[in-house]
Amino acid sequence: MTYTEEILHAISIVLVVANFLLNTRRTLKAIELCNESLVLLSNKVLSVKKPLRQKFYGLIYHTMFEAYRRVSYHTNAISCGRKLLTIHHECGDAFQEGKLSIILAQIYQSQSMYAEAKELYERAITIMQKTGNIRGESVAFGELGNMPLMLRYVRINYLVRETIER
Repeated sequence: MTYTEEILHAISIVLVVANFLLNTRRTLKAIELCNESLVLLSNKVLSVKKPLRQKFYGLIYHTMFEAYRRVSYHTNAISCGRKLLTIHHECGDAFQEGKLSIILAQIYQSQSMYAEAKELYERAITIMQKTGNIRGESVAFGELGNMPLMLRYVRINYLVRETIER
């Protein structure tokens, strides 16, 4: 086995272990393992072809994204999700890109980052229409349709607090 093959084999094992840790609620250890895998994979000595490298990055970032979502580290989840979205786009995996766009938009929306959420819902709708995913398209349209209602509640809460403070 060459050095590159050994590293890729080790990363494969780490991904299995990280997913096991994730499923047994040892999320922080899973994140730690994934971070170490990223260091190994980003090693400049490795001469891995781009499609294979992208696949490994995708698997690692997917595991990290799920882990951060489970422990409600939204900032890190958004960061990993954005990187994963780029990987899906570069690989041409429109179905996963659309699905991830909806999940990321929901995270942005939960953090009151409505402009980013709206952008991602619109992106998801476009992707879902291209792929013919009617269910995903309807979810994205539904979530996008709920945004004005959410903004109204935010505005009402703000006005009530302002009135109470006076």
